[in-house]
Amino acid sequence: MISGSAVRTTLVDSKGQPLYTNRLIHEDSPYLRQHAHNPVDWYPWCEEAFARAKAENKPVFLSIGYSTCHWCHVMEHESFDNEAIAAYLNEHFVSIKLDREQRPDLDDIYMTGVQLMSGQGGWPMSNFLTPEGQPFFAGTYYPAAGFRALLERISEVWTTRQQDVLEQAAKTSEAIAQYTAARSISKSLPEDLHQQAADELLSRFDETHGGFGGAPKFPNESMLWLGLTLADRYQRDDLRQMVCHTLDKMAAGGIYDQVGGGFHRYTVDQHWLTPHFEKMLYNQGQLIRVYAEAWRQTRKPAYSRVVRETIAYLLRDMRRSDGCFWSATDADSEGEEGRFFVWTPAELATVLSDGQFALVMDLYGVTENGNFEGRNILHTEGSLEDYGEQVNRPVGELEAELEQVRQKLYEFREQRIHPLCDEKIILSWNSLIVTALAEASAAFAEPEWLDLAESTMRRLLAVLKTPAGLWRISLHDTVSVAANQEDYAYTLEAVMSLYVQSGKTLWLTHARELAREMSDLFEDKQEGGFYLSRQDEATPLITRPRSPMDGAMASGNSVALSGLL
Repeated sequence: MISGSAVRTTLVDSKGQPLYTNRLIHEDSPYLRQHAHNPVDWYPWCEEAFARAKAENKPVFLSIGYSTCHWCHVMEHESFDNEAIAAYLNEHFVSIKLDREQRPDLDDIYMTGVQLMSGQGGWPMSNFLTPEGQPFFAGTYYPAAGFRALLERISEVWTTRQQDVLEQAAKTSEAIAQYTAARSISKSLPEDLHQQAADELLSRFDETHGGFGGAPKFPNESMLWLGLTLADRYQRDDLRQMVCHTLDKMAAGGIYDQVGGGFHRYTVDQHWLTPHFEKMLYNQGQLIRVYAEAWRQTRKPAYSRVVRETIAYLLRDMRRSDGCFWSATDADSEGEEGRFFVWTPAELATVLSDGQFALVMDLYGVTENGNFEGRNILHTEGSLEDYGEQVNRPVGELEAELEQVRQKLYEFREQRIHPLCDEKIILSWNSLIVTALAEASAAFAEPEWLDLAESTMRRLLAVLKTPAGLWRISLHDTVSVAANQEDYAYTLEAVMSLYVQSGKTLWLTHARELAREMSDLFEDKQEGGFYLSRQDEATPLITRPRSPMDGAMASGNSVALSGLL
């Protein structure tokens, strides 16, 4: 795999050396390093940047993204590597780049602002702040021409109507604080709460394609997990069928890597076919848990296959030599989105026997015209069992042949240029994998997965645990960013999973220590719950968020509750 911090700029001299180098060259985030040779005078998130904005009375442009984000790459190439746009930014703004994976608390704050102001969210996130860090305008991706026009408009408004801007920023910041504070009064839960939750899930369910809502379509693992939990506890077959229909459609679709295993982050369509091709570690951990639980409840063979293939993918392609797991791989390679993952009939014909080629063309719906920019995303229209009935072949025979097919295609695909890999080790994401492996080990009676989970956690604690507390990030064996509440919560849940499955008191001892530290650092002693940020975070923190809402991962507050119970 190619490192996520590879030089990306097109602005080079006659010897191919970058013309520009900014402060981000000293950062340990692959995402920030991707922007280290932009002509933009980037700062990382730091007090120095806001102090300069105050001294020069300039607004702050805060751009938030992550290393494997396709549209982040597009905006970087179009705007941040554009000398004219960079010059305007450098003259009229103080520009900050932030890796959302390093600081999910800040991402939560400013994403809330984007959603309040625009009604939608996403990355790259483009924020315009006062020198005190309060947002007054925000959006996501902007094409270069629109972005330049926006910069000029923002600069004009800041110069001519600054007091109005400051008042608007204060109101927006107050709204963000109220939304992320999640203030509540302790009271008894209604007896029909589970029914209310079930009704809400069913009301959002896409009965045709599975999942929730329309395009773009995300797995929404927390909602799937809730559905399975309620189905098991209250014998709700309708909820179980809802989840299983979704899992069937995802496993058959392009969101699932039919050759190498593992899931892409989401699809741009409603029916799970065309993904943004990045693969995130947190999706793999959550979906291993969901498919393993679905298998436990149904014993459906397809779910076992997905779990085993996804774990195999992690061990083969995402695991560092010391046992920890990298955070993500990119959507792009060879300058094209998805190029690594898609196929032409000619490529397939060169790899497979005639019989295997005919099977793949039929089963995976391959055509000469393709279903993605002239190439094919492999997918099936139904289950392997259904296909076996259609062609009158035993499922076991098909599975054996497809195993050979996948191995051939995988070996051929390995010769392609790989997508970039973000080699950060993120504590909470790795802890999620530990929990998934421990639970899958119990579900499938696979003791080696528990051994793997334990060895991974031992390495995480060796790298990221110090007498002063936990660290969130390790990159090339250098730690950075103090752990936030999400990291403590997921690590607590992971060591408790290890204790439950192994019975080793070592893990219970770790759990008690983590619970105590999490309480000391993050608990709201007055109103309950946990803050996401530490009290002593440097630079402007316009609010100390405490949001219980699930995002791409289950919220740190809910995971903390699980671990503490």
